[in-house]
Amino acid sequence: MKKILDKLKSSSIHLIVWSVFILYETLIVGLIFNIFEHPVTYLFHYIVIIVFFYFFSDLGLPWSFRKNLQAFWRLPLIILVSLAAYVFFHYLANLLLIFIKVISVRQPYLLDQQFILKNLYRGIYFMFFSTGYFVFKKTQSEKREKEQLRKLHLHNIIKQQKTEQELVRSHNSMLKAQINPHFLFNTLDFIYHTMAHNVQLASDAVIHLSRIMRFAIDSDHMGEVIPLGAEIKHVETLFSLYQLRNTKTFIQLNYSPEIVSLPFIPLVLLTLAENMIKHGEFSDQQQQAVINFLYENETLTITTSNMKSKNINTHSGKLGLDNVKKRLEYKYGTQVSLKYSVLDDVFILILIVPGIKRDHLSDQTNAPKAPY
Repeated sequence: MKKILDKLKSSSIHLIVWSVFILYETLIVGLIFNIFEHPVTYLFHYIVIIVFFYFFSDLGLPWSFRKNLQAFWRLPLIILVSLAAYVFFHYLANLLLIFIKVISVRQPYLLDQQFILKNLYRGIYFMFFSTGYFVFKKTQSEKREKEQLRKLHLHNIIKQQKTEQELVRSHNSMLKAQINPHFLFNTLDFIYHTMAHNVQLASDAVIHLSRIMRFAIDSDHMGEVIPLGAEIKHVETLFSLYQLRNTKTFIQLNYSPEIVSLPFIPLVLLTLAENMIKHGEFSDQQQQAVINFLYENETLTITTSNMKSKNINTHSGKLGLDNVKKRLEYKYGTQVSLKYSVLDDVFILILIVPGIKRDHLSDQTNAPKAPY
């Protein structure tokens, strides 16, 4: 329907322009030379002019430039053929007008030199306007094509960005799914050993476990980021769970009040804490395990330090740490740094995450809150 309306609108514009031109030309010629022809005469000759105009602009010139290498002979040919046709059809129009007695002549009507030159001039005159119309249409067509290509390019960019975002979300969920089982399997092992000698401790362990697992399971519904304090609370619960079985456990978290409200992606801190418990030794009060938090210039630095267990290979937890780094890079970019080393049997991990702004938390006002 829109195409039909556009076509009618375009045709109406042409009709108006031709009407104004014909009215202008007939009046000017009539007033200057005091010559007014029969309306049928104007009708026949202007039909020839209009057909010539659109033939040359819509068929002749496009055919001439269809192959640029052949334009040097096609263009002169179409000009000559078009002008010859213009003169010939005007001659036929006059013969027809004589036949139906709209105009009269006293002698045989011939295709003489004067008639040819007069109509050649008019033909070149309208050919000039036809060429201008052709150039205008071609320019507008190229503009529309460029605009369509620009819109298509923009559409493809948006589509590609959406696809990449979906891939990132899918990969992020996959990495989180790889992390979650660690909490369950290791904590169940704690409960199993605890139940063997203390049912009350096992009961407390189950409560702690349910809180941690609820947090881990609900992490997919909390939004991209949550307050860091929510996860710190569950890290403390994880350490409390570990201490139920190992009473001589010395672990300390050091953070300032501003750390609690920082927006941060979930399950990162829990993974670091679980990695400490899995591979660390916490019975030496002189060498306490520590997690330190520092926030400066929109950069969060988390440092963990603990004695390395002599019975466990430090690099066995590399998969979990690699997954953590990938998740952080998806969210905060490749400037994220996660490095770890062993110095005098002390495992030290340093995580640096730039680009954490406080106002990001306001973007999560509609996200579900982390369970406490």
